[in-house]
Parts: sequence; C-alpha cells; structure tokens
Amino acid sequence: MRSLFPLAGLSLALLSSSPSQAATTFVDVLFERSAWEAQVGPVASETFEVDIAQADVLDFASGIESVASGLGNDPANHRVSGGRFSGTLRTAGSSAPGYLTFVWTFPEPVTAFGADFFSIGGSREVSVQGSFDAGLESFDLRALFGADGGVDQGFFGIVSATPFSSITLVALGSIDSNDAFTVDDVVIGLPEPAGTGVLALAAVGLIVRLRRSPARPRAALPTTNGATGPRHGPRSARSALDRPARSEAKTRSGAETQSEA
Repeated sequence: MRSLFPLAGLSLALLSSSPSQAATTFVDVLFERSAWEAQVGPVASETFEVDIAQADVLDFASGIESVASGLGNDPANHRVSGGRFSGTLRTAGSSAPGYLTFVWTFPEPVTAFGADFFSIGGSREVSVQGSFDAGLESFDLRALFGADGGVDQGFFGIVSATPFSSITLVALGSIDSNDAFTVDDVVIGLPEPAGTGVLALAAVGLIVRLRRSPARPRAALPTTNGATGPRHGPRSARSALDRPARSEAKTRSGAETQSEA
C-alpha cells in the first residue's frame, strides 16, 4: 500500500509556495475586535491584573516577557499599574526620558496579536514591528487610528499565516521627543496543534484513493469436481451431491419391478 503522506506533503508544499503577502491588520477606534476574533482560533490573554514594579524585564502573568532596552534619561517607565501596561518610548537619538524599544516575547510562536492602545502620540510614530508574512513589517499606530476616524487610541490587531515569536514596540519618529502610552487587554492567537493539517490532508487523500479503486470481483467457491464456480448456498451444494444417489436408487427400483413381472 502506498503511503498517503507524500500526497499530503505535496498539498502542503503547494499551499506554502504562494507569494508572500503582508499580514492582515484590524483597527477600530471604538475598541471593537469581533472582526479580528473571527479570524483567530485558540487564544491566550493578558489583562494586567497584577501590578509589576518598574524594571527592565517584566514577566506578565500570561507568560509574555517584556524587555526594555536603550534607556535614555530617568524617569524610566516600564511597568504594570492600575490594570494596564505603562511605558515610555523615545525616538532614536533623543535625549528625552524613555526607552528605545520594548520587545514582547510570547511563550510559544503565535499567529495573531491584538491589544487596546491608549495615548499614542502623533509625531513619535509609536509602531508595532515584527516578522510576519512579508518579513519584517511595521505598523504606525497613530496613523492607523487617524485613518479610522480616531486620534490617539483604539484596538490594533494583526493576523499572520506565518507564526511569529515576538513583537517590538518602537518610536520611529524623527523628532527629539518621547511618548508615554498604555496598553490593555492583550490577546494572542495560538496556532493549530502540530500535525492537524497533515492528518486532514492525509484523510482527503485516503477518500480520493478509495473512490478511484475498482471494485474487486468475488472469489469463486470450489465445486465437487475441484473446479471453481459461482457461490451457492449449503442447500444447493447438498442437492448436487445427492442427485446421483437418487438416480441410482430409481434405476434399481425399476429393474426389481420388471423382474417380479
């Protein structure tokens, strides 16, 4: 029997050979995220219910780790307080207080990220960066909120067919300034269990194979003389065996009648 997995492997190769496209983003200044949720399977969330004091490395309750780097001047701002993450980013080369980047690393590779952002400054260009479907991609939050009819806050979500392990929050503006903002209700989308896709494709291959296979003829049963013939039930087989004995008895009975006459 031929293995079905080469067929599944071919299907996977065809799916993955399509041209790279940018990851899909979702923005809503009213914090509506149902359209994003409809594209996401299993999820894990972080609601920042546990306060964490100022530090360069924060371990959130969900298992997400936030690492701040490039501190300029104090006061530093990289903490969890009042039910939100709070951070201050400065633009590259700026002498203003704050960090250059916040890198959020997830417990495992994910296929989606979404969160509510507040107080995103206009000229500092606070952005979400990551290695998504088209490689390294960057999304300017203030520009996205403005395009959706808002100003400095809203929901931002992303869905990527290519799993990613982290995102980076960075201020890409060219002015000498910083931006203090907050984040709440972070949700990450988990990829489907390993092997599920392969097994599904293998099942499809099995169905196709069974439909294409010709029906096998029924095996013939041996007859009394050793040859093969069509199947017969037990009664037919006994009748064939008894027929010569009945004919012989009939002939013998006729001979005895003529002798008595």
